[in-house]
Amino acid sequence: PGESQSIEIAFDIASAASYDETEGLWILERGTYLVRVGNSSRNTRVVAKLALPRDVAVERAAVRLNPVYYYRRAEERGISILRKTPGVKPWSYPGENAEIAKAPTIAIDPERIALRDSAAPSYYPPTYERPDTDAVITLRDVVEGRYSLEDLVGQMSVEELVDITIGLRGSSAPSLSKRGIPELVTSDGPNGLKAGTAFPAAVVRAATWNLELEREVGKQVGREMLWAGISIWLAPGLNIHRNPLGGRNAEYYSEDPLLAGVMAAAVVKGVQCNHGVGATLKHFVANDQETYRWVSDSIVSERALREIYLKAFEIAVKTAKPWAVMSSYNKVNGVYSGNYFNLCTGVLRGEWGFDGFVMTDWWSRSYNFRAYVAGNDALMPYTEDSPPWAPWAARSFVVREAKEALANGTLTLGQLQRSAYNILRVALRSRALAGMLGVKQSDLYTYEPPPDYFKVRKTPP
Repeated sequence: PGESQSIEIAFDIASAASYDETEGLWILERGTYLVRVGNSSRNTRVVAKLALPRDVAVERAAVRLNPVYYYRRAEERGISILRKTPGVKPWSYPGENAEIAKAPTIAIDPERIALRDSAAPSYYPPTYERPDTDAVITLRDVVEGRYSLEDLVGQMSVEELVDITIGLRGSSAPSLSKRGIPELVTSDGPNGLKAGTAFPAAVVRAATWNLELEREVGKQVGREMLWAGISIWLAPGLNIHRNPLGGRNAEYYSEDPLLAGVMAAAVVKGVQCNHGVGATLKHFVANDQETYRWVSDSIVSERALREIYLKAFEIAVKTAKPWAVMSSYNKVNGVYSGNYFNLCTGVLRGEWGFDGFVMTDWWSRSYNFRAYVAGNDALMPYTEDSPPWAPWAARSFVVREAKEALANGTLTLGQLQRSAYNILRVALRSRALAGMLGVKQSDLYTYEPPPDYFKVRKTPP
């Protein structure tokens, strides 16, 4: 009794920006922003006002994600749009106006807000040339500095490149053994590893708003991965609870993208602080239903995509640096997500700086050479023979299709090499490779987490 604690919370004012889908800009709109502090959305106090005298562009992105076909908006189809009733004031509480009047005003100087430019990745990446050597280059050679990763990828045949970029289902292909490339074993389970500790569902954990606890969940998952020889956890899931009856809601955090993003970042940091194991963000993006999930088309305006559906992924990518992202089964505005260059490369890598690899969901309709073109690096998983439910998932089919696409110019060697490179770059971080080479994990790779989305400093109670 009588104890107190001071908590300092810092955030980037640019996080309040809105997306302008006509110009491809993130804009802070002029006006007064109220800063509230409390323990729930209905129990807050206004403690400050941020005053911005004019609109300010904070980031130049690009108009990338508009529908590829013309879709009539709801108003054009005669659907009534719920709008704010004129003259009705928003919910308030006694004393709110006095709080607002009393709160100090902090002037935001527009000149001190820098405009960030995002990268524009090339649709046609460069081809890695075959090095002038007869030696078979291995991943050990890359680690020990005799050759670069570009040299290794440049020496590989089309068959070898395909073997790296299709899921292995339990055993490495011969070319991978020859190259000294370890198998990156994956394990599913949104609430813990299969046959491992079962944690409460993501939606329950999100209801705690406890990032420290979520990081501890990730730490335990990571410890179990090390014990079981697993390299990549196929979680967490970040899609929005678009409908309370959504079939995957139990493995997604929230209807709020901010809460989902910071919770996912916390669990990813917990996993990856074990060093040499990684996590996967899924299902990228707008996987809103289970019914007809292989063929459904999520039609969303670019502004809604960026401010709601993509926002959780953006937060987790930027503040946790996950090893992998899994594309979803569905189409997004007319294009299968794993075949969507502007999504998998333009936004994910160009704008957010993602440096891992992208995989399809299991036997996705994105499982084809167009995935390589899009920057969806791994086709998951393959079999030697075609499974009846996914005839396109046989290794022989993928090799033949890749060679045909290379021959007719719809796929370039550089695009196929880029996918292999992205996967091998992650393999170079793995505990599996450290064990294969007999080296300390700390000599190979250690995880350095980025700063949290909110910077929090507490004094002891």
